[in-house]
Amino acid sequence: MHIDDEIEIKAAPETVFAMLSRIECWPHIIPAIVDVEVVTSGPVQSGTRFLETRDIHGRRETVEMTVAEYEAPRRLVMTAEAHGTRYRIAHDIDGERERTLLRISFSGEPVSIAARLLAPIGTLFAPSVRQHIRSDLEALRRAVELDQLPDAAEAPGSGS
Repeated sequence: MHIDDEIEIKAAPETVFAMLSRIECWPHIIPAIVDVEVVTSGPVQSGTRFLETRDIHGRRETVEMTVAEYEAPRRLVMTAEAHGTRYRIAHDIDGERERTLLRISFSGEPVSIAARLLAPIGTLFAPSVRQHIRSDLEALRRAVELDQLPDAAEAPGSGS
């Protein structure tokens, strides 16, 4: 499965990247994300691992994700493996001044035998995945344009 989407955001690329790369703040920004626990220490960079818990159709699903590429302020790529499928989510940021285009490319490649056998059925879920991606993009756009980035003290896991 491969899904591409994009959204225009009325903010500088640096501002968009700052919001996107504050992984610990995602539960404050993206309604479907219930919790994020960063499991590596230090700033977010290539190699950072975190647990993302999402509410998907009323069920909570936690997946360990890894930041595979971190190129501020232009690119953030995350990878994960779950249910026999390898996922890759690339965020590409392009623009200048107060106008940014955020592109997302989501792919899921079945790697286990069971996932390969079920892959044709998985295409039935593509519209739902596309809708979740669009909702995440819209939520991020709103948060950036309304300047809703929480202070570090308000972020989950900050000890407050």
